[in-house]
Amino acid sequence: MEVSPPRGKSRPPLPSASIVDSLPPEILEKIVSHLPLRDAVRTSAISRAWRRLWESAPGLALEWDWGADTDPAVAGAVLARCSAPVRSFCFDLLVESFWRSDDWVPLLAAKGVQILKLNFSGGAGIDIHYMDASIFSCRGLTCLHLSGGCEIPAAPSGLAGFPKLTCLSLRKVGFPDNGVRGLEALIAESPLLEVLRLGELWFTQDGGEYDHSFEQWTIQAPNLRILSITSYYYYGWQIEELPSIKEVEITSSDYPTGYDFVKLITRFARVKELSLKCRTGGREGNFLTVLPLQNFFEILQRGWFKPRSLCHFTRIQSRGDRGRRKFPECKLREVNVLEGLSCSFENLKKLTLQTKLNILPTILSTLHFLKNAPYLETLHVDIMSGGNTQEAEVSVDLLNAHWIGSSFANLRTVIMDSIRCRPNEMHFIEFVLFNAPRLRELRVLPIPSFPRSIKANGKFLREIAKYRKASPQARLVVTCHPVFIMHPTLPFA
Repeated sequence: MEVSPPRGKSRPPLPSASIVDSLPPEILEKIVSHLPLRDAVRTSAISRAWRRLWESAPGLALEWDWGADTDPAVAGAVLARCSAPVRSFCFDLLVESFWRSDDWVPLLAAKGVQILKLNFSGGAGIDIHYMDASIFSCRGLTCLHLSGGCEIPAAPSGLAGFPKLTCLSLRKVGFPDNGVRGLEALIAESPLLEVLRLGELWFTQDGGEYDHSFEQWTIQAPNLRILSITSYYYYGWQIEELPSIKEVEITSSDYPTGYDFVKLITRFARVKELSLKCRTGGREGNFLTVLPLQNFFEILQRGWFKPRSLCHFTRIQSRGDRGRRKFPECKLREVNVLEGLSCSFENLKKLTLQTKLNILPTILSTLHFLKNAPYLETLHVDIMSGGNTQEAEVSVDLLNAHWIGSSFANLRTVIMDSIRCRPNEMHFIEFVLFNAPRLRELRVLPIPSFPRSIKANGKFLREIAKYRKASPQARLVVTCHPVFIMHPTLPFA
């Protein structure tokens, strides 16, 4: 008895090697150019027609995974065998191989490389590599990423920037020859720049010493959409008008108090996403820690501000003086850095703000900022420690009084990061719940030392459940740092 063949559609036969080989060479090269490097090289085993095809495939991506411990001699051999233009080159160099970049970059410039990513692993603070000036000969670059521990030399005359560059990322990179002016020229002479990420850069002064006091320079990039600056020291950057800006992230551990912060913030009035994590005056302050004197006495009179002693107010206003002077001797030299902020952030949808909720000035300045973002959808509050004590308790009445005429009409998600469950933090949560009619999720991330016992968490949850909420859909999610143990999602009672 013959067994009938299984029913169903039969698969079409695969094309034979001779059919594939009959394709024009330019079509075969096009196919190879879209393959990952490893697969592109392995096509040499298909047939004789494919044996060295990858070497002439235009637009090949020469990319090796970072941390893969690839022999740089292999990368150099592959690059030397490529006779066609190269689309991208990505490699992670160890200290003993830093010098190879000086051989690769001229070859890549000749092959019209468009994307160049070099990481000098372990270089910062150990062995910094001074790059060859041929980096400025890569005129076809659209994306440049340098990180780890390298220094960019002064550009040859007329070659300060890259005419086609749209993305520039520099992390742990130095400018030893011309300091901040070299970086300023690099940005300004790249007119198509859309993405700029600067992290932990260093500069030298005329004597060759590293310097942390810089002259002001300007970021000029009319097409810039994304800006990210991360550094410990503020190195003098100012923002020119950015008509196309959409996302901004500023993280600085030592932003100077003497600079016009309102002017800086006004440059970001068009953004959709904004992250500000800036400290001023060292580790203890941030850019929202000061308060006008005329507002202080009104707050005292109304009973909204409850300092444990007059010394606490002295310490709030005099961040540089760690002593406890008597109140009459306290000189209020500072003003609210956001007092002149009049622009409205009509496009802002997502805001990440590092601030303190243990002192009055920061709380009021934070409210002033939020009032200018009427269409905010996501708010991430990263709470700074501010010491082991809360300087003053601020009531919910004060928060609501300063919120009159404002609304969280579009707020959907609130994240309270590094919370210690202090009274002011709890009052702020209560304030947001009461004023956000469309809130969907309140995510709370306590600090690692927050008790994780059922009793402690239960008390915390019951306290929040008592708060009046404007949104019936609001739910509470508690996430523990740093293990990220998720409690079940709980609706408010």
